[in-house]
Amino acid sequence: MLELNKLNYDREALIPSISKINLSFHHDVLAKGYVDRFNANQGDVEFNSAGAKLHNLLFEQYKPYQADNEISGLAKTFILDNFAGIEEFKRIFLGKCLELKGSGWVYLSKHGKIKQIKNHKYKEDIVFLIDMWEHAWMMDYKIDKVGYVNNHWLILDWDVINKRIKAE
Repeated sequence: MLELNKLNYDREALIPSISKINLSFHHDVLAKGYVDRFNANQGDVEFNSAGAKLHNLLFEQYKPYQADNEISGLAKTFILDNFAGIEEFKRIFLGKCLELKGSGWVYLSKHGKIKQIKNHKYKEDIVFLIDMWEHAWMMDYKIDKVGYVNNHWLILDWDVINKRIKAE
């Protein structure tokens, strides 16, 4: 039995990075649908399980929007140990997001690599991830994938991400 985690923030807390209507639709309809279909043993069970787990990780890693949300703690050290600098890391991460064709996810792995997931496949090595399925960004950003990815830096909860790195 899978459950969809409750949001740890108000539905308006991610504005302007993610709108209230988009967050509500993404969490309450799409992500809940994966959980419900998995629990009812409907459709592709592996796909629905991965969709539910990936979305739980996604929503857990958000916090209210902060214009000055700097990468901090162990995450900063981890990124600097694996990349030439924070801006270089963000540039490479954005590139991986933009090169993804079709639906999927982009994530930083516990091994310091930026990886892609086509469709839904749950991975044990996720530090943080961005949902690159059209439903995640098109409502708010139309065709501006760059804006969508760049605005994620302003809502990531580095305390949650630091705990994931520690859990190695």
